[in-house]
Amino acid sequence: MKQFFNSLTSKTSKFLLLGIAGAMLTTSCKKHDDYDFGATVSANVRLVNTSTDAGPAKLYMSDVLRTTSAVSFGNASGYNLTYTGQVDVAVQSASGTTLATTNTGIDASGNYTFFLAGTSGNYSVLTSHDDTTAPSSGKAKVRFVQGASGLASASLLANGAAIFTAQGFKAVSDYMEVNAGTVVFATTNAGNGTVLASSASTTLQAGKTYIVYTSGVSGADGTNALSVKVLANN
Repeated sequence: MKQFFNSLTSKTSKFLLLGIAGAMLTTSCKKHDDYDFGATVSANVRLVNTSTDAGPAKLYMSDVLRTTSAVSFGNASGYNLTYTGQVDVAVQSASGTTLATTNTGIDASGNYTFFLAGTSGNYSVLTSHDDTTAPSSGKAKVRFVQGASGLASASLLANGAAIFTAQGFKAVSDYMEVNAGTVVFATTNAGNGTVLASSASTTLQAGKTYIVYTSGVSGADGTNALSVKVLANN
């Protein structure tokens, strides 16, 4: 009987040790999952690539990758969680070359969009702290980011009416309220009023906030042509 209990105790101990080891392994795996934040205080970040010649790009926050895949020209990543505080921001090529850097404060629960802008030898990271607070009833909020290379000064029109004027290259405007509903945005040369590009017809929802941005190269044709796109914040 004593031998039976000793054997049972030994087996129980082995199962307990295996259980503890499994739990430790699971915990260890979670700690090394860069996208698993659990209850940690965090913020949301994403990357938009407006550069025609940088190739697919990746976003790093204090040397930690924040984009699940490289972002090609004219596209945006989804939001991913990141830690808060003063952060070194870097955009790298798919091969790991650092293209541009900046440093910014990241607030808890904030949303941030980083834009890679410019062309080879003159890349920059533009920062938008995305406002998700509700606008007035029946309104939406819009910000303009001028990321098109070769366009020194641009204005943005909504259904033909100017809402932002004379925005320089790499400018990030404040937010302004506009009427919710269907809208076509157009960017013009601020000097002569010539329409350079227009967005697709977009429905702005009441209570929501958006970024309208330009990308590409002014005067270029084909895939590198200047374009206007709309990005929802919430």
